[in-house]
Amino acid sequence: MAAFRKVGGHFYLLFVVLYCCKMIELINLSFSPQNIFATLLFLLVVVYWLTVLVGLLDFGFLDFDLQVDMDVDADMDMDASGDSTSVGWMNSFLYFLNLGRVPFMIWLSFLAIPLWMMVVWFNAFLGIENFILGSFVFLGALIPSAMLAKALTQPFVKVFDKLDQTATSEDMVGKVGIVKLPCTDTKRGQAEIKHNNSFISIQILTKNEFIVNKGDKILVIEQLDDNIYHVEPYNN
Repeated sequence: MAAFRKVGGHFYLLFVVLYCCKMIELINLSFSPQNIFATLLFLLVVVYWLTVLVGLLDFGFLDFDLQVDMDVDADMDMDASGDSTSVGWMNSFLYFLNLGRVPFMIWLSFLAIPLWMMVVWFNAFLGIENFILGSFVFLGALIPSAMLAKALTQPFVKVFDKLDQTATSEDMVGKVGIVKLPCTDTKRGQAEIKHNNSFISIQILTKNEFIVNKGDKILVIEQLDDNIYHVEPYNN
């Protein structure tokens, strides 16, 4: 029995040594020039979730302002030339990928992990050790990774849609928010209202010919429709 334990101990030690060697090889490969972009993105996601878990950062700290609203009037997105086609197409594409429908860092996490795996594997398989060629592999892998991120985040979409519906169905009158898309008394915009430690997007119109710009504080004064509210500038 002692002999078996001794042999088992040797096999275990060999497994640990081989595992460590493979990990060192993977780390060296990950930080090689051809894989550096994918690795840095992967590390950003890992560091973000670690800091969230230990409470150093809030869940929404790196959630970028991606306002994707398929119901907002087209004229709100028009550029100076009056052409909203390109903006509308981009909004539709982001909506298709579930960007703006789930928190950005959740979506980015589901993008970064498969992207890193694809880039490292393809570069190793093709024997690429050049930064320029590795960058092309990185760009090429973005498309399948984004499609995979869409599929993986699809279950979360219904969850966050339900949370938004629940929150926006409650009375927002009297609450203060931040303007995300400017508006007037005739042109709808968007604002974010903090609700239960999360931010809810609502569509807004001003009264009495007020104009509010992105970043302004507003006070919700009355509800016009299910998700449309009259607001006025708020100065505290």
